[in-house]
Amino acid sequence: MEMNGNKGMDNRVIVVAIVSAGVAICSAILLLFTVYEIIPIEFHFGSFMYLYLFVFTLVLSFLLLYSNKQSLSLLQATKRFWVVGFLYAILFIFGLAFFNDFLKNVLIGGMSLLETFIYIVIEKIFFTKKNIENNPRAHPEPKPPVNNNTTQVNIAKNNYIFNCNINVNSDNLNTLVPPQDLNMAKLYIGISDYDYPEWQNIFYPQELKRKDFLSYYATQFNSLELNGTYYKMPTPEQMQNMITRTDSKVIFTVKAFKDLTHAEDKTNYQPTAAEFKRALEPLQNNNLLLTALLQFPESFHYEKEERIYLDNLIKELKEIPLTVEMRNTKWQTDQVYQALKQRNAAWCITDNPNLKNLPKLEYITTNELAYIRFHGRNSQMWYQGNNISRYDYLYSDSELQSFIEPLKELLKHTKTIQLFFNNHAKSQATVNAKKIEMLLKE
Repeated sequence: MEMNGNKGMDNRVIVVAIVSAGVAICSAILLLFTVYEIIPIEFHFGSFMYLYLFVFTLVLSFLLLYSNKQSLSLLQATKRFWVVGFLYAILFIFGLAFFNDFLKNVLIGGMSLLETFIYIVIEKIFFTKKNIENNPRAHPEPKPPVNNNTTQVNIAKNNYIFNCNINVNSDNLNTLVPPQDLNMAKLYIGISDYDYPEWQNIFYPQELKRKDFLSYYATQFNSLELNGTYYKMPTPEQMQNMITRTDSKVIFTVKAFKDLTHAEDKTNYQPTAAEFKRALEPLQNNNLLLTALLQFPESFHYEKEERIYLDNLIKELKEIPLTVEMRNTKWQTDQVYQALKQRNAAWCITDNPNLKNLPKLEYITTNELAYIRFHGRNSQMWYQGNNISRYDYLYSDSELQSFIEPLKELLKHTKTIQLFFNNHAKSQATVNAKKIEMLLKE
């Protein structure tokens, strides 16, 4: 149960683009009024000014909308704005100084087209996401060496990418022996949270009181992902209460408080991180903490500032096991996987709608934990729905079957596998969790 970020776009970019388009329309109207002398403004000055303003704001509007289509933030779009504004200022001064009345009104249009062409060149050289990501100065970290000790399984099903990259530790080559000699990983299957009153008479018995939901849950599943901790900072007392109510039979994942992953101000996270660590101490002391989940929104882009923050946050929380979930596919790079591996943080594998900016399903592990979240594939409601309708999806038996071969491969090469179903609407998560458990035992 989590709030999703926007569509990888910054809505402020759209607002500025709309305002700019409005100014362009007003400028065009004033330009016509001036040309036809409807308003008493001297022609040689007024039309030039309005033409300049019209072209400038019109190009700016398209520029911002194009930036938004590329899922760029307002800060990134602003960088482009200053390039355009600087070039327009030069052209404007040049036009005022060197052209007479007639040429000023004719050539400014051609100069604007020239400026747009110059901007496109600058865009291709400096501002495209591809070039930013391939720019060694923007990304000083070197690409990791090719790992020759890698087992790969590639499966193409349902238009999803199944690329099973299991890193093999060269110091522990027993993972390469035949499967029958392997020690299978610990397998945990659970649900993303449990406190859903609408599950009553579906998963929970009708007569069961809400305070007893957790105790009942512990009789059905061996692990639980606490998502309510995203909305409200947990306390040690609450975590100890969870242990008591589950009779120490359930292992927990705790989703990080939202101020650690979704806050715009990322300069004062240390006190929040310290409070979050203290809250998890009862789980750690009882060996019931599997990991803390750092789930970042789709608007958390693969940029230098965000990478630095992620690095700092992982260091701040180094005392607890961590799993990182990204909702933006730009983070699916070898550099990121290698960096997480070096920091002993797990990468969260996700199954979600096959939408442009969302992560693709790739079976990547960066430490001894394979952590997989099943969000459902409700593409229609992913951006339009709420916390219930967004995850209103029931995996079919054939869809669940498509996971079995990669999961069994992971079972051979990792120490722990955690499966969490987040398609909690109508208790569909519990149905799918039980079904995949049956399929894995076959």
